[in-house]
Amino acid sequence: MAEQVLNVGATQATPLQGSTGLASQQPGTPTTVSGMAEATGGIGAGQLFETDIDKELSLFESDDNPLVSVVLNGATCKQVAVTSPVVQHYAIDEERTSFVTKAQVVASMSDTQAVLNAGDAKEMCPVGTTLRCRGVNGYTQNGQTETPGIDLMLLVVAKDSTTNQPVVTAVNGKRTNATDAACQVPYIPNSTTVDILANAAYETQRWGTPSTVQPVPTEVYLQKSILVDVKSDYWESQKKRIPYAEGVIAEHNIRKFKREIARSMWMGIKGKFLVSNEKVGTQTIYTTEGLRWQFANEIVRGKSKWDYEEFIAIAKMLKTGTDSVDGATVYCGKDALEAIQCIDFSNHPEVKIEKSLDGTFGWKLHTITTAFGDLRFKHDPSLDALGLTHSMAIIGDKRLVRYLRTPEHTESERIEGHEATMESTMLWYGVALKGTCHIWVNGEGTNVNANAIPYQMIKTADLTTGSYTPSGGSLKNVTNSFVPSGTSTIIYYFMVDATYITSSTTATEIKAGEMWKWDGTSLTKYTESVGS
Repeated sequence: MAEQVLNVGATQATPLQGSTGLASQQPGTPTTVSGMAEATGGIGAGQLFETDIDKELSLFESDDNPLVSVVLNGATCKQVAVTSPVVQHYAIDEERTSFVTKAQVVASMSDTQAVLNAGDAKEMCPVGTTLRCRGVNGYTQNGQTETPGIDLMLLVVAKDSTTNQPVVTAVNGKRTNATDAACQVPYIPNSTTVDILANAAYETQRWGTPSTVQPVPTEVYLQKSILVDVKSDYWESQKKRIPYAEGVIAEHNIRKFKREIARSMWMGIKGKFLVSNEKVGTQTIYTTEGLRWQFANEIVRGKSKWDYEEFIAIAKMLKTGTDSVDGATVYCGKDALEAIQCIDFSNHPEVKIEKSLDGTFGWKLHTITTAFGDLRFKHDPSLDALGLTHSMAIIGDKRLVRYLRTPEHTESERIEGHEATMESTMLWYGVALKGTCHIWVNGEGTNVNANAIPYQMIKTADLTTGSYTPSGGSLKNVTNSFVPSGTSTIIYYFMVDATYITSSTTATEIKAGEMWKWDGTSLTKYTESVGS
């Protein structure tokens, strides 16, 4: 048995204040009669209170920590049993469907083939692939008349021996003579968006360029957290004036335990380090990564007023991205949820926030319905405790995965050399987002996650005085555009029409609903889907 140290004349630990100022917290202290009595004034009439306490205190709120409730419930969160605290979480990205050319193609009366500079998308264009050039006019079948509105299509016929860029010929290009066997490749401007279509094979062809998909793993660490409750035999046997011994203490401890886990699930940082203990030797402690740092997309907006149109845009991003979902649960800080309740629907009298009950947990949800899918809002007090009162986590339906090494379990054992019993509740948890559809709304407007694609909604246009001037050009009629501190690249989602004027005075019209990418020097139309 380990050496025991008896400190004669020790003073009783003073309870610490809780969140409302009540001196009720005694962390690191076992539950004993003397400890509780001293904390409340000793044993005597009116000191270990015998009046009934509010029965509401003994109720464990099912929606106090909604994220933990979802994670621990297999109905809406996939449960994956593992045998190691280090898990390979695999993800497969969706294929890119388009790219932007990196150089112009100069038209030639004599050339029926040309090298198309596809940048890093060159490997996506094997021989036989057909390509559509957006906004580049094709020609009639005889090659004599341009066809405005009917885009040029290309066929990849070879790969350049030096650069491995695709060598293309035009399917509907210009012909010097209507009887020419092949078309000429017309002028294709730089920064043309090219859509990747299906391959085209000749009649007896049986072989094509193979392709494969390689799942990419990321390591998820499972964190082990323990709730320890020590009660003396004297406490158990004493006829106390309060009947709350097991009920209130146990439920308070569990509530505190779950709240701490919820905060870790949101904001924990992945890590591991060795610790040494004289009884069990050297072992490893793992800390899990919070969901806050796993979002691939982040909307940076600050604390401005919400509009219904913004949620249409968000639902559109979820539905039409590379990882499409029909709906999502939105975990909100209190100020974000208040702002949603205050949306002005006067321009959309047909729309209102619907109230509903969650069938699994009985939560009261508030739903905004759009043609792209439903967004169901739930207050998460853990976000408030973390200072994220204006932020929201938009998580696609059934896209949470919980890795568990062992189910939550409780063990009870006698403490050697003491008349006391220790109960330990142990929980292994590691939560990962499945897919790339999920969106973090940074309502605080600070601490942008460098690993996520940042977005910003442009929703205010001043038709007389508004202007924004990035280097290399200016945005006319836009008043609230900005690049967050420390961010050189951002995707702007335009909710209003605007005009982009470059330094060469070239004007480009931007339509509401389009996304444009600011790379630190210029603004170009963003053709990738959300989550790419």
